[in-house]
Parts: sequence; structure tokens; C-alpha cells
Amino acid sequence: MLRGAKLGPAATLTATRLAATAVQAGTLVLIARVAGPVEFATFAALFGALQVLQAVIDGGATGYTLANHWRGEAVTQAFRISSLFGLAVSTLVVLAISFVAFQDNSAVLWALAPLGIWLAIERACETRATLLIARGRFRPVAASLLLRRAGVGCTMLISISVPQLWAWLFSLSSIAFGAASFLVIASSIPFQKVALSGVVRDRARAMRPFWSASVSQQIRQLDVTILAFINPAAAISFAPASRLGTPLRLLPVAYSQILLSTMARDRRGVRRNELASCLVFAVCVYAPLAATAWIWVPFLLGSDYESSSAPIAIFILGLIPFSVASVLNSSTQATGRAAYAAMSGWAGGISTLAFVFTLGVNFGATGAAIANCLGAVVQGLILAIREKRRQISGENDDIGSQGRDTESEVDHL
Repeated sequence: MLRGAKLGPAATLTATRLAATAVQAGTLVLIARVAGPVEFATFAALFGALQVLQAVIDGGATGYTLANHWRGEAVTQAFRISSLFGLAVSTLVVLAISFVAFQDNSAVLWALAPLGIWLAIERACETRATLLIARGRFRPVAASLLLRRAGVGCTMLISISVPQLWAWLFSLSSIAFGAASFLVIASSIPFQKVALSGVVRDRARAMRPFWSASVSQQIRQLDVTILAFINPAAAISFAPASRLGTPLRLLPVAYSQILLSTMARDRRGVRRNELASCLVFAVCVYAPLAATAWIWVPFLLGSDYESSSAPIAIFILGLIPFSVASVLNSSTQATGRAAYAAMSGWAGGISTLAFVFTLGVNFGATGAAIANCLGAVVQGLILAIREKRRQISGENDDIGSQGRDTESEVDHL
């Protein structure tokens, strides 16, 4: 499936992502059942905003690491910049959620306020995991990911007996297992002392295109939040689709991460067989799920969520073009066009939210689900045009345009 990459590590990451996706999806299903449609919609709107903020505090470190993983000192500096930014933003998030909870006298928001702390921990785990992924060291990544997802999932089983505590259980377990996972990841990367003085501006400039691309990919997570303002009733029906779609998005993202590191190393774009593999996998996984949504949605979530079956089915179908767009996005970044990849992401994300705003008013939850499909198609078409031009011209951009130094660096990681 990946020429030039080891199948074993690639299969390990895919299997790990599948298991983690299943556990995370199961956790969200459990939350939906114990919380009820109204509280789950509140959770979904907040969690979507936190997903966007995760990309914001990343600072571009994840994409920069995948494309420059051989540069030990530069990668470590990117980690430090992202971590410092994350601590500052997380503090503000905790204060903001607490303020809204106080204003609305919301017990759920009070309980979810600690997720601001989890925000920085989760992003720190993900940024450092990308270095290990790029180096083919998948065991600590697998252990960290499964520890986070399985730990929270098992803890949430307690909410069956005490459903009124589901929000506190989720917040505190996310922090605890996130911290444990960070220790697993950090112990696999030898500590390297680096100085930030004098290099922050240059490093941030090199990370900026990846930062923009990362945020643009996550901005569509604000769909529930926007829908809650314009059509609160529709947001309640649409919330399960948006949140269950989040773990399902991880599958093409994992494949794209492997491809990005491989293509960046080989200084090439995506091959047809790699793109075809992603498309076939997406169709085989997502199409059956969408076709049977009317059966498994009421069964898993309960009869209160019957109205969510159609939006979930449509949303899942939209993950097929999203998968193709993810691979093309990695190809564009790997061939030295991170800024173009970011532009396509912003076009897809903004168009998604614009469609949600327009279609959500008239068609409710179904319209919001269609909006997500259309946004993925918009991004995919923009990237496909760029990829076609590259293939016709025979262009094979040097990844050095993303900031790779011609001088060799001693890798200490």
C-alpha cells in the first residue's frame, strides 16, 4: 500500500487507530446515552470548539515535525513553542468556560471546564507522537493512544451507575490518562536542551503554513456550535453526527500522516495506487456504516436519537471525499506547497460553515450534514486541480521550500 514505507509499522498504526477509533466512538455513544440529547448537544458544541483550539495551540508543530523530522534541534524548538502557546491558551479556555458556566448557571459546563487543561496535554501528546510516527517507532505511539482512549472509556463506564457525574468523569479522566500518555511518549524521546532566544520568529515563520493548514482542517468542527445559535433544535439532532464523525476522521488522517512523512522523505507527490487505496478503504468502511445508520443509531444511542439517523448517514458519506482530500493535502504539503494546502483547507472549512449557516436554517440537521459533504468536496476539488497540474507538468517540488536547511544537522532525538 505504501511503496517505500514499511508495511509492518504502517499496519501497526492503522490497527491502533482502528482500535482507538472504536473505543472513542463507544465512549461518545455512552456519553450520548447517559447525558441525553440536550446535554450531549452542549457537550458537542464545546468539544467541537476545543478541537479547533487544539489545532490553534499546535502552532504548526505537527505538520512541521512530519515534514522535517530529521532536524532534531528544530523539531525540539517547535515542540517548545507549541507547548508554551498551549499553556497560555489552556489557561484562558478554563477561565472562559468557567465564566460562561457561572453566567448560565450550568452544572455541565462547570464539570467540563477542566477540559481546558486536557487541551494542552492532548496536543502535546499528538505533536510528539508525530515525530515517532515519522521515525517508524510505533509502539509508544500505540501505547499512548490506547491508554488515553481506553482509560477514559473504562472510566466512563462508571457513569452508567451515576449518570449525573458523566461530565466530571469525562473531564478528570481525560486529564489523568492524557498525562500518563504524555509520560509514555516523552520517555521515548530523549530530552534535548535547546535555546529559543533568537530563533522563535524564524521557527514560527517556518511553522506558519503548517499551522494554517492544521487550523483550516479543524475549523469545520464548529458546525454544531454555529448550528446551535441559528437553529438550537436542529443542533440537538445534528450533534451525534458531528461528534461521532470526529473519531471516524482519524482513519484517513492516520494514513495521510504516514504518506506525508514518506513523501517528504522521498521528495515526491502521492502515487495513484496510494490514492486509490485510500478511496477503496473509505468506501468499504464508510458506505456500509451510512447505509445501515437507520438500524444502528437508535440501537446504540437510544430511541431519543432516531431523528439523528439521516444526518449521521449523510455525514459519514461525506467522509469519503474527506479521505481523498486528506491524502491530496499531504501530497501538496510534501511537494513544498504547504501554503496552497492551507488555502484549500480554509476554502473547505469556511465553505462548510457557510453551508451549515445557510442550509441549517432551512433544512436543519440534514442540511448541516449535507454542508459537511459539500465542504469536503470543495477542498478535494481544489487539491485535485493542483495535483493534476503537478502530474501534467512533471513537477516534483523540493521540500526544501518549506524551510529545510541545506546544511546537515546532528539529530539527537
